[in-house]
Amino acid sequence: VQGCYQLFILFFILYAIPNIIPRYNLTDKPTYYLDNCYDVSVNTVGYSASNSTYVCGIINYCGFPYGDRFSQSSSSCPLYNGSFINPNEFYAICGANATGNDCDFYAMVREVIKKLKSAYTDNRSDEYVRPLSLLFNAFIWCQIINEINARRIADEYTVYENMHRNHIFIGVILVTVALQAVIINVPGLNSKIFKVQKLDYKEWLASIALGMGSAPLSFLTRYLSRNLGGVVCLRGTRVQVHSNRTVSGRTMSGRSLSGRSLSGRSAASSEKLPGKNVSPSGSINRQISGGGGVAVAPGYPGMSVSNAVLGPANLNSISNAPLLGGKGGGKGSS
Repeated sequence: VQGCYQLFILFFILYAIPNIIPRYNLTDKPTYYLDNCYDVSVNTVGYSASNSTYVCGIINYCGFPYGDRFSQSSSSCPLYNGSFINPNEFYAICGANATGNDCDFYAMVREVIKKLKSAYTDNRSDEYVRPLSLLFNAFIWCQIINEINARRIADEYTVYENMHRNHIFIGVILVTVALQAVIINVPGLNSKIFKVQKLDYKEWLASIALGMGSAPLSFLTRYLSRNLGGVVCLRGTRVQVHSNRTVSGRTMSGRSLSGRSLSGRSAASSEKLPGKNVSPSGSINRQISGGGGVAVAPGYPGMSVSNAVLGPANLNSISNAPLLGGKGGGKGSS
């Protein structure tokens, strides 16, 4: 769920914000070519002013590659002479009777377009630095909030309980925030090493708000996991099943059948559970109350068959049958 939320932040910042907030607007290719063609032709390629004007008119108004049908039939397009413009770029520029594969103006047009493509790619990367900086800051705050959410992993609501007493945890959070502030705000460090821009206070507040969205989402996830009975809900390594028990690799809903935690304990440790006396060999002293029992396999610590309703017919089968992993039948004594 948190991963989906962060994907939402990613797409929102990279694709929605540039179209909503003017300061994040990205220049499209036709606009960039129109604004920068002459400068690239004169200063980068080195063509004369008159040739640059001619070449850029072809690029931006004649449809090679930009320009619509109105500009193609206007004086802005240097190829228009009152008649139809050949749709083939080579013959439109070099003439219908041109031979070979090249002519001077055609070669000039192709060279200027090549330089414009390269310059546009660099400009696009520069324009994306600011939204990427906002995205980077928001993701860091998402991780900070998720560190707090991870203090409880069994769907408890008490993620903030006693947090102020965990000085190491508080120290980690403060160091993370301090390093993030340094990365974003220190000139040279931000632009040269981390390739980010300094954010103003509004962008900081927006980043923190997006990151803190992980907190209510975490509580919503916990609520749904705890209250939607009969729904199988995967959350990491935990499974919420029909019986509302949670398998976390340590406990079953945090409690054993007797109300005590099984975390870190082996079933072969000769512990006596109420109504069930488990011996180190793995056999069962049949002290079964209420028709229920637990069978434990030697060599498989902690593995048990629980919640089985054992009637008189299958008590004998359990006591006389060889246990899983055992070498023979273990006789139970009632």
